[in-house]
Amino acid sequence: MWSGPRSPLFGKDRIATLERDFIADKTPHRETKDAYFSLIHEADFCDKVLREFDTETNGGLIVNGHVPVKVEAGESPLKRSGKAITIDGAFSEAYGDHGYTLLLEPERIVLAQHSHFDSVEAAIRDGVDIVPTVQDIRVFDSPRRTRDTERGQRIGYRIEMLERLIEAYQTNRLHERSTNPL
Repeated sequence: MWSGPRSPLFGKDRIATLERDFIADKTPHRETKDAYFSLIHEADFCDKVLREFDTETNGGLIVNGHVPVKVEAGESPLKRSGKAITIDGAFSEAYGDHGYTLLLEPERIVLAQHSHFDSVEAAIRDGVDIVPTVQDIRVFDSPRRTRDTERGQRIGYRIEMLERLIEAYQTNRLHERSTNPL
């Protein structure tokens, strides 16, 4: 669905991968992002999107993956709204040879920025540190538990249904015993 400019998931006017691979002149490499990438800087817009996903607007986060962040051009992965983030874990010379990973921990959401990495040998030889730079995106008052997540809510519902099934089974067995002593 993302591979066409008329798709709402595409996000730009075209993909210029072929041009980047074969043409040294950077002019034809330009890809223009659609309005969504401007609107994610606005908190009201993000709140509307988060509501569509039935997510709490005060804690929700819109994550756009596979979207390179042009740090050298002043772009930040965390958008002005504080409610949207763009990340790309891949290292690409075209985008500054770095990548980002979003880590979800019980007590926080962390953004890890990875710098260029040549090889293990080069890291040992040159003493290059490969530890990412990390930044807290969200810190929770109390650690989130599985039951606090959508998956946890689904698990809770299944447990409730199993308990009701056990109760119905036990009730049925008691009824059978009382009406059929043998």
